[in-house]
Amino acid sequence: MPDLTYFAKSDKETTDSHRRIGTQQRNNATTQQRNKPLYFPSLTGIRAVAAYMVFFFHVAQAATLGNDSAVNWLIVEARQWHIGVGVFFVLSGFLITTRYAHRIEPRWSWAKRYLQNRFARIYPIFFLLTVASFILFTKWPTSAFYAWPAYYTSIHKAGAIFFNLTLTRAFFYDIHLLGLPTAWSLTVEECFYISAPFILLSLRQGRLWKLALYPLLALFLGVGLVWLCGRLRLPYAPMKDLHFMFMFTYFGRCAEFVFGMALALWLQKQTGYQAKNTYYTVLGGVGILVFTAIIAMQQGLAPLLNPESWSYTQIFANNFVLPGLVCLLFYGLLTEQSAFRRLLETKLFDLLGKSSYIFYLIHLGIFDTLFVNYVSANSWVRLVAYTLASIALYKYIESPIHKKLRSK
Repeated sequence: MPDLTYFAKSDKETTDSHRRIGTQQRNNATTQQRNKPLYFPSLTGIRAVAAYMVFFFHVAQAATLGNDSAVNWLIVEARQWHIGVGVFFVLSGFLITTRYAHRIEPRWSWAKRYLQNRFARIYPIFFLLTVASFILFTKWPTSAFYAWPAYYTSIHKAGAIFFNLTLTRAFFYDIHLLGLPTAWSLTVEECFYISAPFILLSLRQGRLWKLALYPLLALFLGVGLVWLCGRLRLPYAPMKDLHFMFMFTYFGRCAEFVFGMALALWLQKQTGYQAKNTYYTVLGGVGILVFTAIIAMQQGLAPLLNPESWSYTQIFANNFVLPGLVCLLFYGLLTEQSAFRRLLETKLFDLLGKSSYIFYLIHLGIFDTLFVNYVSANSWVRLVAYTLASIALYKYIESPIHKKLRSK
């Protein structure tokens, strides 16, 4: 016979009981989320792939089209591999959300630890390489696109160095490629690192639809800054125009991070990571290749890929369509056992992925110019040399400094 005393509980007691059960369920869910893995070997490996894509993009940019149409189209295809930067952005959104979505504490002590860890990860090796670059500029002056123009005064140079070292240079058209050319993306990354905790805190109530509003808000702010800076006519051409805003600033690239965040939040709601009878790895990988092939055919056999000539349709596809395909690939790498995943999870790709940040920074700019002029201009020799150099710098400089500076 059932215990009828349960039905005699007051409404208040029943409500309190339900509240306690709900709180316990939320606490259990949070604990489960905190216990989920924070390191994904396959995604570490994909960092190396993305960095090598950017390398071959720059190789293709320097290549000259000849009489062999097959080779020409291969060059044009490789010129679309700048999408490796977008892969990094989606990956950052995924990893930051996975690591911090259920660990954020709205206190200064937490914010200090968070920023310290981000600083320790990104800044030290960037600082060392940037300072080395500017020192080399004085010893080997160059008129390359990544060096300061001859008309720059000491004040101009001091300003350029300041905006480089404060990771704010990518807001300024005139200097966004000055120094380490590829480091413009670090300005975008740092903007995301600063905004991510606020975005994640706003999603605490389970209203994930809000996530879609942030790229729109970022675009609105970006358009406003373009308008304002255009009227003020400030030095170094900050937020020069809409085209620049869409391609080189967080205001235009925010959606790529948000796609990664959405994937992380969606996966956290799943009971398990291992999918069955699905082919997301193939769908994502083939989708990315088809995407780049379509863009390549639209651009045709132009002598050079000039980002400033991109149409807004191409920019929209790169910033808002491609991230969805990258998320499909990531989901496949996280949930499916494929040959590609097993390759990315090898010790070799783990090391290549961990050192890929340095490779990304050194493969273009003054270091590359000196190597080409004094050692070899062969692309494969450069690839191997920069890979070995990045591994050495990672193991003996970046990793030790990171371990020493990060918050415990």
